[in-house]
Amino acid sequence: MTAKSGLRYSAGDQDHDLRVNVDASFAPPHEGFKSVHGVFICRGSHPLHWCSAKQPFITMSTAESELVGYGEGYQCGETISELLKVFDMNPRKALRGDSKAGITQLSTDAGAWRTRHLRLRAWKLREAIQEEGAEWAVEHCPGSELSADGFTKSLQSQAFRRFRDFLSMRVVEEKEIKVAKMAKLHHGRDLWQECGTALLGGGVALLGLSEKRWLGALLIAIGGMMKIKNQDLEGKECDEDPKKRNEQEPQSQQEPQS
Repeated sequence: MTAKSGLRYSAGDQDHDLRVNVDASFAPPHEGFKSVHGVFICRGSHPLHWCSAKQPFITMSTAESELVGYGEGYQCGETISELLKVFDMNPRKALRGDSKAGITQLSTDAGAWRTRHLRLRAWKLREAIQEEGAEWAVEHCPGSELSADGFTKSLQSQAFRRFRDFLSMRVVEEKEIKVAKMAKLHHGRDLWQECGTALLGGGVALLGLSEKRWLGALLIAIGGMMKIKNQDLEGKECDEDPKKRNEQEPQSQQEPQS
């Protein structure tokens, strides 16, 4: 995904809300029955932070695993929010999840006695959401529309493409990848060329000093090797670019034009 995809940021996005999307995969056997939660934070449609982590202990229900993930998302959201305030941005913050049971623990005071331990675990979040002048809100989001879903489990086919769209990622064309490789190769060739020239010049200067001739010879040898490396990079660049290869071929080897 990282090799041929790239994040896309739009300057025309007028949605400035900070959305903290959280999802959890409850007790997968391959993780030792420790749930995995994912957090995806975006401002409007712009991704700012994402993480996926195995929870440090085994939770007893889906709601509890979601609440642990909500706590992680809340802490990450507070951190990103403070960073945005440095740039004079104070967005509305929304915690989004697909667990109705977990969201109920955050938004209501009532509940059965058997879920009392969940209310205690969610108390800090309830305080941040329910206090007067609260900057946080909690929203329910269907699992099919929750962007954090892909951070908790592997996705296939259409689900993966939908997850990629949630991240505002686009497929990079092969031509763009080739241009980026050529730019990197050109930068490396220039670096070898400049360093090799500098070492050769320094070596020649040191040859005039009888006590430093050995150092001058060493610099000349290293500079020569760097020049050879530069020629190798030029050859690779010609192999990548057919036009340059044709320009460097002798005129006699090129086919006559009719």
